[in-house]
Amino acid sequence: MKTGIREMLATIVASGLIASALLGSAAAQVAMTNEGLPAASPDSTHIAFVSNRSGVNALHVVRLDGSDEHLVTPFDGDTSLPAWTRDRRRLLYSTGDGEASHLYSIALDERGRTLIATLPGRDPRLSPDGRHILHMAGGWTTTRLMVCDRNGGHAQQVSDGLGPAWNAQWSPDSRRIAFTSRGGPADNLNLYVEDTRGIGKRQVTHFGASDGNAQWPVWSPRGTGSPSK
Repeated sequence: MKTGIREMLATIVASGLIASALLGSAAAQVAMTNEGLPAASPDSTHIAFVSNRSGVNALHVVRLDGSDEHLVTPFDGDTSLPAWTRDRRRLLYSTGDGEASHLYSIALDERGRTLIATLPGRDPRLSPDGRHILHMAGGWTTTRLMVCDRNGGHAQQVSDGLGPAWNAQWSPDSRRIAFTSRGGPADNLNLYVEDTRGIGKRQVTHFGASDGNAQWPVWSPRGTGSPSK
């Protein structure tokens, strides 16, 4: 798979979490739209990614060795990082229209697309156990992470909403959330973890001014231990 991505990635591992620090400019990140937002399958045999090479945003899947690439579905609007179901048979992705976000599940053969929920806010993500949805609300610099039931009910705020809370990812056991944020307006983005009740917030990485900013956090398959260890 040819992506043309030339940014350097510095990767660290912290008790079940993998964070990437992007050493490049914001303009370089925007240029990745031709092929970006990669997500490895649970069995590490395939990668799902988003591409606009055909002129419209579309979800693709390719084998890890670069073979057997195929289009899963085109879509309108923006999308979040795609995710896999535990059995590797379906992909989860969302689209947004500015007012609401729509979370879908689709089979790899392009059939059986299912609307899971429509929610206010951005970037909805279904928990691994399939019971709850995480999404972002509020402004980009005062983000509120929200968790609700699968049908959109009983929404509760997880993050404090005092700063950014971006690129949120569920832990494999659906009990914690990893996201990137800043300790202060002038600080670099770092990786934080908080449980779904909105308590126990902990900073996992400590990138300095010359280290770049933390980007997409990724949990390892067995990422159930405390990331502070």
